[in-house]
Amino acid sequence: MPESQKQELSQHCEAIMNTVAAELGVEKLSYQDEYIVDAVASVLFSLENNITQIVQNPSGMLVGGWFPDSAASQAIQHVHRFPHLLGSATFVDLNRKFLHAVAEWSKKNEQYSTPEFIQEIKAKIAGEYVCHGRYDVLGSDGRRLDAILKGSC
Repeated sequence: MPESQKQELSQHCEAIMNTVAAELGVEKLSYQDEYIVDAVASVLFSLENNITQIVQNPSGMLVGGWFPDSAASQAIQHVHRFPHLLGSATFVDLNRKFLHAVAEWSKKNEQYSTPEFIQEIKAKIAGEYVCHGRYDVLGSDGRRLDAILKGSC
């Protein structure tokens, strides 16, 4: 990515992070929140400005330095687990646009998309997303139980 695009993308993401933090009433976002907000802002901005790069090993298409379908999957799961980001109107709007943009991107770039991630994105957009997180849980007798918890990743 050319230096001028890197700088523009970086400034855009920094401004978004500052706005989201201010709307949430915090001085700085947590590392995890910052990671998600950066992914959402970077991919959306880069899709809108055609900042893409075909890569090998792993093969795919980077959009603003991210694999868009993977970034969307991570964002969906993070927001599901930690919904406080939904307290930012800026993030809510950005995330909605981001999910729709990645869904559209995947139609044009099927060869670079991961079907499971795209299915997850479509379910979230349709309001049908259910998180199936897998956890190791200790039973009352101390033995490991493998539990699937629906609705809470």
